[in-house]
Amino acid sequence: MIISWILNFVSKEIFASVIYSDSAYEMWLDLKECFQQKNGPRIFQLRCDLMNHTQGSSSVGAYFPKLKTIWEELSNYRPFCSCGKCVCGGTKALAYHY
Repeated sequence: MIISWILNFVSKEIFASVIYSDSAYEMWLDLKECFQQKNGPRIFQLRCDLMNHTQGSSSVGAYFPKLKTIWEELSNYRPFCSCGKCVCGGTKALAYHY
């Protein structure tokens, strides 16, 4: 049942990597590990873009959406506290992120 449910949501390539998992939880961990990879060069580029983005002669209507897009993409890489008690180091990683 779980396998047929997953087929509806993942590509064939991804499905092939999780088909032999023993449980839905194990599948979730495999998928999380695969897609939670950090991208240091992209984060660096976004930070540079954010710092160098100026309004110049652009209208607010052109400037703000670009600024917001950069900020939102950068926030996708933001670390988080996974323990809920701040003993996992997530808050320290979050402070370093900004």
